[in-house]
Amino acid sequence: MGAWWNRKYHNIAKDVFNSIHREFESSCFLADVRSSAIVQMQKTLLSDILRDSTLKVSNVDKGAGKEVDRVKPILEACYDMKSVTGIAQLQEKALIRIDGDMIWMHDLIDRRNGCSKLAELHRCVTGGINESPATVQNFSSLTSMDLRGCKSLIELPNFTGIPNLIELKLDDCESLVEVHRSVGFLDKLVTLSLKSCCNLVKLPTEFSLKSLLAMDLSDCTRLEEFPKIIGKMDSLGVLILSFTLVKELHPSIENLIGLNELHLHHCKNLTTLPFISIYGLQNLEILNVSGCSKLVTFPIKASISSHDDSGSLSLPKLHEFKINGCNLSTSDFIGTLDCLETITVLDLSSNNFVSVPTLGKFVNLAN
Repeated sequence: MGAWWNRKYHNIAKDVFNSIHREFESSCFLADVRSSAIVQMQKTLLSDILRDSTLKVSNVDKGAGKEVDRVKPILEACYDMKSVTGIAQLQEKALIRIDGDMIWMHDLIDRRNGCSKLAELHRCVTGGINESPATVQNFSSLTSMDLRGCKSLIELPNFTGIPNLIELKLDDCESLVEVHRSVGFLDKLVTLSLKSCCNLVKLPTEFSLKSLLAMDLSDCTRLEEFPKIIGKMDSLGVLILSFTLVKELHPSIENLIGLNELHLHHCKNLTTLPFISIYGLQNLEILNVSGCSKLVTFPIKASISSHDDSGSLSLPKLHEFKINGCNLSTSDFIGTLDCLETITVLDLSSNNFVSVPTLGKFVNLAN
């Protein structure tokens, strides 16, 4: 409600406002709409309605149009803990307008408390981010974060305030050096992608990502260590470590009991694979260690049998095995595999074999 006429009518308007304002979710009384600057008036109006005294309004006509599918989950996450909840109520407050597949937002949306923090993580397309906030809190509804191509991002915040995060994409963050340890314990995380983070050197020391389906660390050309796996991770199906500097895999890799694909090609510093653990991957279908020029031996089942009483088979579901371009001198391990009927692709080329094993037992070998 606003009033600008003489004091008599101004007092009547004020009395009416005072008698009815409690009937509304939010309210505001503008005492003199004629003499007040429109920017200041809009600031007062929106501050009272949204119950936020920190708002800053610089231009009444300023706004931005963005794709609905991209912005909607961000807005829902921002306003989940606020007095304004959800897209519909933002429309009622005239803070946004949905026009087809676009959302037109008032300038002040990006200035509101939590949204300003979230904007720091999502504005990569418009500028460089050197570092994100030290911690991200009160985003319990946020499920997806896409920071791909943030060329100046150096480190990530504490993610404990985003417990429902399902998707985290950090591909091509060329300056990213470290991933916060909290990322290793996001129970609902399904996708983690750090492809081509060429300066990444430090991951969390431990991973316990119970819902994770895929992890891509390919082309992280300075990464030397892969984390220890805490507890069974039966959801992870694809692990890509290609073109990294990983020297070895921690024996806890055997806890990836649902792993279907393990890509290690062109890991130039890889010297060994954990003897017992690699054969513990009973669901492995694709194993690619091609181009690992420092790999001189591959585990042989006979050499681990005295330590392994589980009676498990040697990669029984494997159908694609690429171990070309390594520095192997013996192929004895081939004869110990239990995938005679499943394997269709076997590449042993460009090694230092003195003799080649008999391959007639691989009845479905196509290549």
